[in-house]
Amino acid sequence: MADLRPAARVPLLVLGMLSLVGGVLAGLARLDWNMPAVAANAAGWHGALMISAFLGTVISLERAVALGRGWAYVAPAAAGSGGIALLAGAPLVVTQMLTVVAAAILVAASIQVLYRLVAPFTVVLAIGALCWLVGNAAWFAGGALTAAVPWWLAFLVLTIAGERLELTRFLPTPAVAQRLFFAIVGGILAGAALSLGTKTPASRCSPRACWRWPSGCCATTSRGAMRNNRGWSASSPCACSRATPGWCWPACLASVAASCPATRGAMRRCMRSASASSSR
Repeated sequence: MADLRPAARVPLLVLGMLSLVGGVLAGLARLDWNMPAVAANAAGWHGALMISAFLGTVISLERAVALGRGWAYVAPAAAGSGGIALLAGAPLVVTQMLTVVAAAILVAASIQVLYRLVAPFTVVLAIGALCWLVGNAAWFAGGALTAAVPWWLAFLVLTIAGERLELTRFLPTPAVAQRLFFAIVGGILAGAALSLGTKTPASRCSPRACWRWPSGCCATTSRGAMRNNRGWSASSPCACSRATPGWCWPACLASVAASCPATRGAMRRCMRSASASSSR
């Protein structure tokens, strides 16, 4: 089946954008803001709209464009339609089935990419897609979002990590860094399987930041600049990281989330408030 023309991809992107708008408004409704009835009714599905509907649509659309096969576009169409069904108040099983179909096609597309190029980043992207499928299947089987959330987070983290790894594939990466990277991937998968709860996101950020520091493009650029006695230039790709390198942000997030009692208390209060508003 031939690839879609760019104009034919726009409706798929629109489906994702509608899920994004609905998810944002549903999140505001969870914070007890006055929102339209559509968003208020979907307040309990904020996470599903943002992760499985919106991000699932755009990530699978990107993979379909890269693959260039018409059947791969069924994934973003199904994910975006699942978000619309959730906002429209359709039976929950409709959205669950659509997201399972979308994830299964994304996995198939990722396998096709692996046939073309077997590389660490394509393997990680395929594993991330498989995590999305496992999460959607767990949601479909049990009906509870709590079973899907660890796998959805693994889907997002591994997709971002795989894309970052793709950006650094032409840079000299020490063998120990590659082994550490895949050890972290294994830890993420183990964390999803064991459902480590609220501590899981912080534990994922910290080791990934440690891996990105010695092998990331910002660190390589800064080392090259120091060797050549050159400062940061305004046109440098990493100029935005002059004050704080990009790898510091996940490390700071992990430290705050894991060690700050005030932050943990505020997060718990926000979760209790959101649960109470969705139960109403």
